[in-house]
Amino acid sequence: MDESAVTVDGRRCPLPDPFTLVATQNPHDQHGTYSLPEGQLDRFQEQLGGPTVDALQPVVDIPQLLGARERVRATHVSDEVLDYALAVVQATRSDPRVAIGASTRAGLMLVRLAQSLAVLRGRGFVLPDDVKHTAVPCLAHRLSVVGGPGHGAVDVVRDVLARVPVPVRR
Repeated sequence: MDESAVTVDGRRCPLPDPFTLVATQNPHDQHGTYSLPEGQLDRFQEQLGGPTVDALQPVVDIPQLLGARERVRATHVSDEVLDYALAVVQATRSDPRVAIGASTRAGLMLVRLAQSLAVLRGRGFVLPDDVKHTAVPCLAHRLSVVGGPGHGAVDVVRDVLARVPVPVRR
């Protein structure tokens, strides 16, 4: 999706901007696209009275959405905050409770989410606290953890946040 296009039967098809992907499934040990399980398919089935998507009304128009996206992308992230986000992501990979840690893409999304939070809080720059506040919702679902008490993905991310030093400007 980062290429802003999809390929169907060998033909490249550009996607509109903005484009939102609703659902995908990529098993960790396999590559490609696979059918969704029946339980997930049910989420996309039409309702009895017709598709609920037909009743949805936009809450923002495309120029507003693109403007918000640009504001988020323009939000300053210092090298110290970038290093902090990277350290958090890397710490998920070395935790013994984690079979598969956060990916490089997860790190990029963590920074982007922190930028979004900074914008929502009226700032043009990201604080380490923005990274901390967004780390659990951004990273926990991306981890594959080994079972046992206290070994949940949320616990792992919280523990990582507790032990990775927060940058402090002097």
